[in-house]
Amino acid sequence: MTATLSFCFFMSYVDRLILGLLVEPIKGSFQATDIQIGLLFGATFGVVYAIAGIPIGFIVDRGNRKWLIVGGLAVWSLLTVSAGFATALQWLFVCRIGVAIGEATLSPAATSMISDLFPPKTRPFPISIFFASGMIGAGGSFIIGGAVVAAMTALVASGVVPEWAQPWRLTFIAVGLPGLLLAILILAMIREPSRTELDVHQERAGVRELLTLVIGKWWGLGAFFLAMAASQLAPASIAAWVPTILQRDYGYSIAEAGLTLGVTQLLTAPTGQILLGALAGLLFRRLQRGNAFVIVCATAIALATLAFALLPLAPAPSHLLVLLGIAMFASIGITSIPPITVGLLLPNRMRGSAVAAYYLVIALFGVGVGPVLIPWIASFMPAGPGTYTRAMAIMGGLSGLVSLMLCALAMIGLRHRIETSAPEKGVTQHDEPGLAGA
Repeated sequence: MTATLSFCFFMSYVDRLILGLLVEPIKGSFQATDIQIGLLFGATFGVVYAIAGIPIGFIVDRGNRKWLIVGGLAVWSLLTVSAGFATALQWLFVCRIGVAIGEATLSPAATSMISDLFPPKTRPFPISIFFASGMIGAGGSFIIGGAVVAAMTALVASGVVPEWAQPWRLTFIAVGLPGLLLAILILAMIREPSRTELDVHQERAGVRELLTLVIGKWWGLGAFFLAMAASQLAPASIAAWVPTILQRDYGYSIAEAGLTLGVTQLLTAPTGQILLGALAGLLFRRLQRGNAFVIVCATAIALATLAFALLPLAPAPSHLLVLLGIAMFASIGITSIPPITVGLLLPNRMRGSAVAAYYLVIALFGVGVGPVLIPWIASFMPAGPGTYTRAMAIMGGLSGLVSLMLCALAMIGLRHRIETSAPEKGVTQHDEPGLAGA
């Protein structure tokens, strides 16, 4: 089940990030500006993803998670295909909204399901695997997308397809269709797991209960979520603008830019998620305190901040990609740690809601803002090669410092000692795991 859900996450990132490779042809088709593309890539997707995640999180804690994932997968795949038929920029905005709603179902539902399959002591690793699959999809989206664009370009040149079928349109259709087949396969391949660590006589968590717990004993979670949001401003802009930087500043083709960035991300981001997630789990087992997770994140954020700040000093694209690889290893590598933290601190009946709240903060203040800030910052600089690289360095440096200050608050708020003697799979209990003993 973990492997199947991980493959779904892989596909979601392919459909989500393929737009980053298609910026220049889409701009040419609709005479769009960089700000509009930033809004299309970031804010439109991020805000809707965040808002949709809240009701979806409560559904996760109450309903059938398998059917929720199947429905979401079908929606985001259909809307990705629909983007290939867009006749105006507004159509693409509507498609991105649909993709965001569909993809908002996956992480809360999958995290809740995986948490029910493993006891607390071994839970961090499979959750890290799940989130690492998304980063493999992020890198794969550039490699697969670049190859698909090259193939579609050759197909259009052959005259086999209609005149309206530009390569970027065929690319959206080609990467969206497999998701519909995957939705059908999931219906036959996985089943809804039994909920563990849950008293069958208890009601599901409501908004008031979740807020009381997070604002009360676990208020450090809020600071932790905000720290993570700030740390993702610059990484979110990599997928949106680095392919364009490679094309504009270094003369790369779409396929070359996709392959180069894709390989870099595949070698770094998934490795970071697995290794940093495992390191966080190891440190937590030693310290038995929630701030063990924050320590790992703060260290990684400091490394990523330094790498982003050094970007303008890169003398060649190879050096630029090395620095970006370090930044992705550290900053994207820690994105699986907050859901792990939620899985250990909060009871089963509110994990879906808490993970949805995490993505609300990340999407609104991180992913939703980062791609738009890059062209905005660049607008205050002289136009020319290196402008967007310098803008990324400024944003990465400043957001990293803010993130580190928030991590300091989170370390105080999550200093409580945590009991991990939760029952094994299939056993229910009346006491809430992770809440015993300060």
